[in-house]
Amino acid sequence: MTQPGNPQFNSDAQDPRPLMLRPAILLFLVAVISPTRGQILADFEISLQDKEFGRFTIQLDQYNSPHATANFIRLAEGLVPWVDSRGGQVRQAPFYDGLSFHSLTAGTEVASGSRNGTGRDNAGWTLRDDFTLPGSGTYTVYMENDGPNSNGSRFFINIPSALSSNPARAG
Repeated sequence: MTQPGNPQFNSDAQDPRPLMLRPAILLFLVAVISPTRGQILADFEISLQDKEFGRFTIQLDQYNSPHATANFIRLAEGLVPWVDSRGGQVRQAPFYDGLSFHSLTAGTEVASGSRNGTGRDNAGWTLRDDFTLPGSGTYTVYMENDGPNSNGSRFFINIPSALSSNPARAG
């Protein structure tokens, strides 16, 4: 298990920088165009410097998680102001662009949504829980929180153990 702020996603052991997570700016456009029953999709690109390692798409569940879905879209598209934990400034820009996966729990999950890379900060506010889901499915996206009604910007994705040994090749 990596320590927060010390990601281990490098394909080149000589480069200490983490892979970057860049949600697509077209999140809302994809949601409007999506032909299948109003699905809301978010596209991600995984890259290190200028080298792309892969892309993946998640489906946001606006029916069971309306608050989390709306919050994610607003942050991803820069529609709401947020507090930058690296200096305390209020900003209004795409929140997730350029963030790293700040944590990897081998065979279990990857986490992102922390501006300072520690996994302890958020966008400057919290929102209530939408629901409690028993169990966890592979590739399921969850809001990461510090207890009841403490969701913010952090999220994690459950991954199968085969991907956690070399996430750079998972795309």
